[in-house]
Amino acid sequence: MPWERRKISSTPFTSAERKRFRNLLELAKSSPFPGEQANALTAAKRMASKNGMTLEEAAAAQPPEPAQVPQNPKRTRKDDIQVKEFVKYADLMDYQLRMEKLQREHAFNAARMRGLDADADKAKAAQQKRFASTIRKSKSNVRMEPEKYAEVLLKETAFPIHEIADLSGLDIYKVVTLKLKMRK
Repeated sequence: MPWERRKISSTPFTSAERKRFRNLLELAKSSPFPGEQANALTAAKRMASKNGMTLEEAAAAQPPEPAQVPQNPKRTRKDDIQVKEFVKYADLMDYQLRMEKLQREHAFNAARMRGLDADADKAKAAQQKRFASTIRKSKSNVRMEPEKYAEVLLKETAFPIHEIADLSGLDIYKVVTLKLKMRK
């Protein structure tokens, strides 16, 4: 009869569809909200009917067996030996890399203990001290002249020219002029 449903051939779920179907059933079972349970169950029924199954058939269906990968018949013992040698080589390279990193770290720590890096630390501390004094001068009640302040910023910081112009209140062209005059 025309009003009867046509039988749709059932097709198994893909792995992604199976996962989604299981998640929907789990949500319908465990959700504390009745509306959410009903919606999850409706979506699961819709997925099952799309594949030509009832909800019970879809829930009982087993996932398809994974296709077996045929082994390469041309693979020889020589290939196996080459693979093993490559794996050994890769492991050796990883080991050597780790050892070189450890050796570098030990040498660096030993140099610090001997005081070889102290000069760089002192220079960095002195630069920070000069920069801090420049900032303190700019925040004090006694204001430095804008040209002098821009010169100090040009000498002791790595600020871009437009920032120095903003800080000192000078025109950017005046700051560039000062920078060019400071060159020797």
